[in-house]
Amino acid sequence: MLQIAYVLIWWLLVLVIGLIAFPLVSRVCGRLPDKGYSISKIMGLLLFTYFSWMFASLHVLKFGYINVAISLLLLLALSLYLGRKQLSLKNLPLKSVLITEAIFAVAFGVFLFVLSHKPDLTILYSEDFTDFGFLNSILRSDYFPPTDPWLAGRSIPYYYGGHLITAVLIMLSRIPPTIAYNLAVAMFFALAVCAAYGLGYNATKRKLFGFVTV
Repeated sequence: MLQIAYVLIWWLLVLVIGLIAFPLVSRVCGRLPDKGYSISKIMGLLLFTYFSWMFASLHVLKFGYINVAISLLLLLALSLYLGRKQLSLKNLPLKSVLITEAIFAVAFGVFLFVLSHKPDLTILYSEDFTDFGFLNSILRSDYFPPTDPWLAGRSIPYYYGGHLITAVLIMLSRIPPTIAYNLAVAMFFALAVCAAYGLGYNATKRKLFGFVTV
């Protein structure tokens, strides 16, 4: 039951971040049929993570809960200010919102089901060792770039954007990294599925081609 609670917390957190970013995204994508809702989670996560990264990289705030909370509030303030004209309920594409959320939930659930049959990190999936090492290194670093988990005294000589997105969600949700790792893998898959649907739907204004694109 605890693991199911972790899944729900992660899903709700990503949902809230997408809703926070939607007014800002809809200002840019207002002419699209779904007003950009299919990518609002992606944009919210990117901006939210970027603010946190900047604070830690410029040594303004140590990476941690306070840094992440302030970054999320900054995203909220920016979205409300720049997207304030989009806040009317008339501008909310309710049908697209419901369909996109259903697609995300199904994709997220299906991939978690797949991962549940092999959730552990084993030598057969050696890339997981690197990814999990980078993730934990970020969580233990005060400032960026994070310390290299394989070479003491050096920083990670590698791109770590996806790992950082996962780390900021862990900071907010307080879900153990050993569980959050697989939640993040399923999340990235579901985000890609939603973006693919949005691409097909917005290009043709037909839901069928949204699903074909997926």
